[in-house]
Amino acid sequence: MTRGEFFEVLAQTARDWRLIEGKIRRGPDRTLECPITGVAGLFRHGPQIPAISVITAAYDLGLDAVFVSSVVSATDDIEPCDPLVRMQLMDACGLLVEEGVREVTEAEDQQLSFEL
Repeated sequence: MTRGEFFEVLAQTARDWRLIEGKIRRGPDRTLECPITGVAGLFRHGPQIPAISVITAAYDLGLDAVFVSSVVSATDDIEPCDPLVRMQLMDACGLLVEEGVREVTEAEDQQLSFEL
């Protein structure tokens, strides 16, 4: 599996990912999944694969060892991790929230400065 395929499949997982002490995880507390085991779980139609089985899951997916290392570091927010990989993981897991950024008109900008 390529890096692009991994993020594509990860984006297809359920939107139940959450941050637990900075770590990207999902599932019940006893069997938390990480992104790699979450992707591997899509190909296995059995019980969840706990995060502890990340090496086996990465092997099953045919992921490059260097990529696996960068994903694990970014998933667990280990310093130094690649910020781009962390952002890609957060995005694919649905953890980046767009806040509907809009342009402020000049009149609104003036109104805001008067209120301050």
